[in-house]
Amino acid sequence: MKRLIFLSLILFSSSLLYGQGDWKAGFISRLESDTLSGWIELQKDQKYNQFCKFKNSEESATTMYFANDLYGFGIENGKFYVAKTIEVEEAQKAVFVESLFEGILNLYHYNGKAENFYLIEKEEELFYLRNTTEASKAGDQGVRQKRKEYLGILKYLLQGTSLEREISRTSYNHRKLTQLMEKYQEAIAPNDPYIIHNKSLKPKLDIGFSAGINHQTLQLTSPITFETNDESSRYAGIALNLKNIPFLYERFSLQTEVWIQEYYLLNEEEKSRFWHIPVFIDYRILAGKFSPRLELGFSNQIVRNESFNTRNQTLMAGVSLHYNYLKDYRAVLHVRAENKPRIIKIGGSLMF
Repeated sequence: MKRLIFLSLILFSSSLLYGQGDWKAGFISRLESDTLSGWIELQKDQKYNQFCKFKNSEESATTMYFANDLYGFGIENGKFYVAKTIEVEEAQKAVFVESLFEGILNLYHYNGKAENFYLIEKEEELFYLRNTTEASKAGDQGVRQKRKEYLGILKYLLQGTSLEREISRTSYNHRKLTQLMEKYQEAIAPNDPYIIHNKSLKPKLDIGFSAGINHQTLQLTSPITFETNDESSRYAGIALNLKNIPFLYERFSLQTEVWIQEYYLLNEEEKSRFWHIPVFIDYRILAGKFSPRLELGFSNQIVRNESFNTRNQTLMAGVSLHYNYLKDYRAVLHVRAENKPRIIKIGGSLMF
């Protein structure tokens, strides 16, 4: 088990350092006002603020573009970034900011390592929407409160409408600020076009079947004693995978499986069956036809019969290889290890 976890950590670190194969269809808008279609490498927002990696085709060489080189870039069915010169950490810097709304007012978001804030552009002037934290004391205890400076800026920029109540109730997030921009647009210029860029991918649930073999068989000798013997055993059931989870990096997904698994109860010679439910985070190292992944979570072994009503929870780690043979259809091979008791699982699944 320790070796498997160690291997997983090595692969995880390597993927962060060298994982250059996760690309998605997109485009760049150059300063000459022309647009090139191609492929954009998927990254975290903090890196997108600094640069984007682009190639004309999947086989062509990679070019790195900075904010001084482009008007902006976008990812198909994803985010759109534009180049702006803004004040970051008390200095003027050319960066890419995420474009959330384009209309009479433009709404942007900057997500940096040290700062995270929104901007509104009105008549080519940028206004900063900040929500800094203020530390104070209440008696002997320290208290941290949000200052909500952004509400005053919104009231100033959106004056002349009947949106005062909506402004005071607007939370500091993508969805609420974009909704406010849309209401302002419809109040001031209902016939003018506008664009909402931040329509993120909706969470998607994949369902499939999973089965495999354990290198040993679980043996329950008491309500609190889970042991093993050298005989192999089988498991089978359904698998559920949730991806495009809000606020979670898109290479991660959440998976749970519900199996019926063989085991031995006390000294019985015939195998019985119990419920086995693993829950784990799935990390996609690379995208493509073949996609290696890492898995880390825990499994629940639930035994309910006339003799016992008990449960065992243990750490589980593994690696898997996904083959995307059709759109939204994939075959999976996995190798997993549980800690207590130590059991190696080799199996696979079909997801759709």
